[in-house]
Amino acid sequence: MKTSTAIASTLLGTVALAAPSRRPLITVSLINEFAGTSGEATVPANGQFHDVPSLFGNSAIDENGQILASSANLTRFVDNVFCSFNKGDRIIAINSQTPSVDLDGNANVALLEPILMNEFQLQCQV
Repeated sequence: MKTSTAIASTLLGTVALAAPSRRPLITVSLINEFAGTSGEATVPANGQFHDVPSLFGNSAIDENGQILASSANLTRFVDNVFCSFNKGDRIIAINSQTPSVDLDGNANVALLEPILMNEFQLQCQV
C-alpha cells in the first residue's frame, strides 16, 4: 500500500510539473486611421516575441504585404500586462495603465502618414 501511494504521489507530482503554465491571452488592435482599417491579434502574455506581419497579415490592415498603422489599442487584457512593439532599440510600450498609443510615440503631434510595422515584433508579459 505504501509503495502504491508513493508511486501515485510521484506520478501526480511529475504530471503537475509537466503541465504547461497558463498565461492570459492579450488582444491587440492596430489601427490605420488614414485608411480607416484595423486588425486584431491575440497572443499569450508569456514574453515571447511575435513578428507583426505574421500576426496581422491577411487582415484589413495588411495593404499588399505592408502592415501600416497609426495607433494601437489593447482590446482584451489583464491588470499588470506590459506589451511592446519592438524594432531594434525602438520600443513602443502599451500596457494596462496606457491601453492606447500613437505609434510615433508623440500624442501631441498628428501623424502625416501611417508607420510601416513590418519589421516590428510584439511582445506581451505579465
